[in-house]
Amino acid sequence: MKTLIIMRHAHASTGACNDFLRKLTLEGIEESKTAGLNLKHAGVIPELIVASSAARATETARELATVLQLAANQIVFDGTIYHCGSSELLTLIRHVPDNIKVMMIVGHNPAVSELVSLLSSHQHSLHPAEQVIVRSSSENWHDFDKYLHP
Repeated sequence: MKTLIIMRHAHASTGACNDFLRKLTLEGIEESKTAGLNLKHAGVIPELIVASSAARATETARELATVLQLAANQIVFDGTIYHCGSSELLTLIRHVPDNIKVMMIVGHNPAVSELVSLLSSHQHSLHPAEQVIVRSSSENWHDFDKYLHP
């Protein structure tokens, strides 16, 4: 069984002149910590976090990893997530090593919301720091989306 956690980055500042460099607000930092605690209490701990390399997503992932007590090598920052769509996110998921049972993506709208909509067959619009857990009975990530559990 594979478990995917899809998360939109937490609240970010609006004042930066470069969107890629926008950092989390104090609210966003607290949201990230709370998201990590919620996962911990639910017993859903990612073995791997793949996050956008945009500042707000890297900060979100690092806050999560601290709360979840993950090692630095359990976080991967991927520059392609910043500009990709849901189909590219699904392709990224399909290439995760099969020894990973639980993985998390930290990205941006509209891609993360579109991915949740694609995998659930229901329209979703993720709010900052919102996360959705998707489970599949697949034994590999390559066909994760073919064996989803509602």
